[in-house]
Amino acid sequence: MTRFIHETSRKQVNVPKVLEFSWLKEENLTEAKTLLKHQKLKSFLEMTGNVYSDLVKVFYNNLIQDGMNLVSHVKGVKLKITREIWSIVGGIKYSGLKVSKGNTARIQGFNKMQFYRSCVRNPTEPVVRFHAGNLTLIPRLLANMIAWQLTPRGSNHVVLHEEDLILLYCIMNQLKVNWVSTMVEHMLKSTRLPYYRFPYAIFVSKLIDYFEVDTANERNDIIKAASEIDNSTLMKMGFQKEEDNWIFRRNAANRAENEAANPGDEEEENVDGVQHMDESPVHSFVNEDVVATSHNALVAYQEPVYRGEPLSMFERQVLSRLDTLTYDQKEYYEMTQARFQHLDDQIEGV
Repeated sequence: MTRFIHETSRKQVNVPKVLEFSWLKEENLTEAKTLLKHQKLKSFLEMTGNVYSDLVKVFYNNLIQDGMNLVSHVKGVKLKITREIWSIVGGIKYSGLKVSKGNTARIQGFNKMQFYRSCVRNPTEPVVRFHAGNLTLIPRLLANMIAWQLTPRGSNHVVLHEEDLILLYCIMNQLKVNWVSTMVEHMLKSTRLPYYRFPYAIFVSKLIDYFEVDTANERNDIIKAASEIDNSTLMKMGFQKEEDNWIFRRNAANRAENEAANPGDEEEENVDGVQHMDESPVHSFVNEDVVATSHNALVAYQEPVYRGEPLSMFERQVLSRLDTLTYDQKEYYEMTQARFQHLDDQIEGV
């Protein structure tokens, strides 16, 4: 009880995200849909439902590993999460490669620098750090899912850790990951490290319902539309839709300028001189226009039109910092919105 009062109760639960595969189909993001289907993640990523935030904290406060299983106690009920429970509740089977930082022996051909360069819009630009804002459309979307849904963390979602690159490499190359092993490790890590937020709130809440824990009079946060990965997510990443395709915003501005300057030229050219997505050895589905480096920062921030001049290291660092601030502010906004919505729901019920 002392640990719960002084430590666990003060830690935050990660704001859960939801991805609809029907949205991927509607937006012609067929490559992402195919890659995620290969990982057997559809049920988990589309999971919605109630979130018992307080009971989720109790679950993690009492969470231990017992052999191959996770075990916790919530309101006197024992929750033993076996491989079968993962399959029934989460829709994830215990199969695939067990990969993590320092454990890449079974991943043939993985080199994080080479792989990162194969995914960025400008592979010839010097790499200051592994930043998701430089990625092309499909890797950028998948990296977002890794940072928000598969191994969620509380901040720095645009910074690619080594574990992110390993998982992204496996997804892009259709190497089946043992997601149960990956998520178990992530859940246990959240109980050990004070700065880690508690992940998988929807899944844990479904476990609580599955084991018939009494949830009467418990705080119940309904997943809101703001938690869905949709068009607004891509727009915040710096992409915009032209006809049926999503392209990077700066390239759209460049294209408009070129068309205005050359109204009679109907031949499309690669004015950037940069590798297109279909020319990369990793990609084979989507042809995405190529552009400059970092993605959109704060909504109020108006980016200068990129005219081909390389950004200095200081400018890239500033843009990177703005990206990080943007996602931190967005997460804080969603968390605050959810709390006020919960208060509104309680007031309406009075």
